[in-house]
This record gives sequence, C-alpha cells and structure tokens, in this order.
Amino acid sequence: MFEFKAGDFVVVPLWGKFSVYKILGQAESLTSLPEEVLRAAKIDAYFDKDGLLSEKETNKEIDLGFFIKVEPVKLKIPRDGYCSSALISRMKIRNTTANISDLENDVFEAIKRYQEHNPIDFHDEACKAIK
Repeated sequence: MFEFKAGDFVVVPLWGKFSVYKILGQAESLTSLPEEVLRAAKIDAYFDKDGLLSEKETNKEIDLGFFIKVEPVKLKIPRDGYCSSALISRMKIRNTTANISDLENDVFEAIKRYQEHNPIDFHDEACKAIK
C-alpha cells in the first residue's frame, strides 16, 4: 500500500484541468480537524460522541477518512496541450488515490510547459520521433 509523506506531490484531476499540491505533513485523523476548518469549508457538521464527523441536518456520517496539509504548486493547468497522453490517461482512474510516481517527469514537464506558455506541439513531436 502506498502512503503519502511530507514532500510528496499530489495531482488532483479537475474537469479538463488538474492541480498539483505538495504535501506538508503526515495524514491526520479527522478528530484533530479544528471545527473552524469545517466552518471555513462550509461543512455543516459536528463530531459525534464516537469522534465521527456527521452532517447536522441528517446526522449521516461523512466519510473523509483523513486529511493532509498541502500547499499549492500550480493550480488549474489545462490538460489539453500540456499533458502527455500517459498522464491524461492516468488522470481518468476512478480510484480515490493512485500511485502515479512513474509519471513524475510528465507532471513536472506539464507544469513547466504551462509556466512557460509552451503547449505541446504534437506535429513537431511526431516529426522528432520519426527522424
């Protein structure tokens, strides 16, 4: 099983885009989540007598599992034009989390291309590959 650790990077797929965050600490239990964080996130919830997070209106348990403090590296990078096909494909995984460390270079290349406003030119890439 893969576990996050401080210094790791996380790719968060969004509709047509993705964001990258750097993990700052270790995973923490929801019971250590300050209630002001819940209010800031506009989650109308409370910790019940067992320490579980529950919705106030329905009393249904909210299963977030854990939380990890992160800092944004780059937000809302368009997938189209900046991501390799392997990275685009991997971001379609339906799991909550997946280890994509084999695509680390692809992630950082996408960030670099986006920062430099240098989208992938597939025609140019294909010509280089053929030579």
